[in-house]
Amino acid sequence: MTKKQIAKTITEISIYPSPSNGNFTVVIANEVKQSHSIEILDAQGKIVFEKLSNEKTIQINLSNNLPGIYLVKIQIGNTVITKKIIYQ
Repeated sequence: MTKKQIAKTITEISIYPSPSNGNFTVVIANEVKQSHSIEILDAQGKIVFEKLSNEKTIQINLSNNLPGIYLVKIQIGNTVITKKIIYQ
């Protein structure tokens, strides 16, 4: 990916709703043609969800975890994008 594509991808990744009841949707820009990995980490840095996918829309259920702030780490090639979500 070029720097311009990476910058556009970062702005076109959305995670909603946040805050939520534990169910989140991650939407990745259509420009991303390669597989990407998604990890969700709790406040202690423990991975509570991970998936390797080519899908543009991914459903995530954290309801088996404690409410709190989680980090969503999305890796596309060598680019890592981190976003915060809140589970109430």
